[in-house]
Amino acid sequence: MAEFRGNYISGEFVASGGDLFQSHNPAMEDAVVLSATGSRASVDDAVQAARDALPAWRRLPTADRIEALERVKACLPE
Repeated sequence: MAEFRGNYISGEFVASGGDLFQSHNPAMEDAVVLSATGSRASVDDAVQAARDALPAWRRLPTADRIEALERVKACLPE
C-alpha cells in the first residue's frame, strides 16, 4: 500500500477532507501514492498559499528558482 501524506499546502502536509484515491504505476501495476482529492476549503487554502508566496518567488533570481525546482525534481521518483 502506498503512503498517505495529505495535501502539501504552505510547506506542510495537511488533511484535505476530500475522497481518497490511489495513483498507480502502469508499468509495475503497484500503488505509487494514496492521495486526497481535496475539499473546496483545501483548494482555497492552496490557492491562497500560492498567492501569498508569489511575490517572494518573483523576487528570487532565476538561478535560485532553478535550484529550488531541481531540489523538488530530485525528490520525485523516476
